[in-house]
Amino acid sequence: MEERGTGSRTLVCLHGLGASRDHFHRLAENLDGDFRVVLPDLRGHGDSAAGPVERIADFAEDLRPIVRAARPVALCGLSLGADIARLLWSAEPEAVEAVALVDPVLDAESVWRWARARASTPREISKQAVAPFREHDFGRLVDLMAEYPLTSGLGVEDRRLNAKSHLRANRDTVWSALRALGSDERLPGRPRGSRARAVVVRARRSDACPLHKALPLAVRLRARLTAIDSLHCVSLDAPGPLADLLRRFLD
Repeated sequence: MEERGTGSRTLVCLHGLGASRDHFHRLAENLDGDFRVVLPDLRGHGDSAAGPVERIADFAEDLRPIVRAARPVALCGLSLGADIARLLWSAEPEAVEAVALVDPVLDAESVWRWARARASTPREISKQAVAPFREHDFGRLVDLMAEYPLTSGLGVEDRRLNAKSHLRANRDTVWSALRALGSDERLPGRPRGSRARAVVVRARRSDACPLHKALPLAVRLRARLTAIDSLHCVSLDAPGPLADLLRRFLD
């Protein structure tokens, strides 16, 4: 875990599966002077200790001491990090004053469509759907991320940064998390009695969080719904606009 920037308020940023805390460095730079930004690595990612998870909630349990120590905090979760932010909010409602869910993966059809175009049997299609997590060669992974729906469109330097994070992530942790994502684990709604502000942020150039699925989520959480002109990896593709959005939302 690291802390960046200065400010009277604390923002905890939660990265996605296979990523790491450095995906938020540019966002933290853009927020310097307004927020102290806390950047943890999820279990088995970056510099955090490895270990399998049985539920996505296990990631949130690891982070509860950080949230308690820094309370009150705002949470910003991107992709899988958005799911973890919801779980943290539910587990520590009195410590959380605001929640930003950035392009949560509510629809994976673009990934499956891409996988079906590359394979014909169900087994091979399933392998293709998680291809970035199966690739161990750095150069091939950078090239693959240019095609994969959740990372396509990123510039080569951002794909290289993303690939480095993927290759550092512990394989047991990643595969157990993928299995957990395929289970029927239910994510919580708005915690009872919570007065925290919430916002769901869709990336306009991503298919992961379509309007017809984002709107019911926003209603369930009593959250604002907005959009940003970005690819799915918003903290890499549009850190400045994301910082502006968070600043307006959190002020």
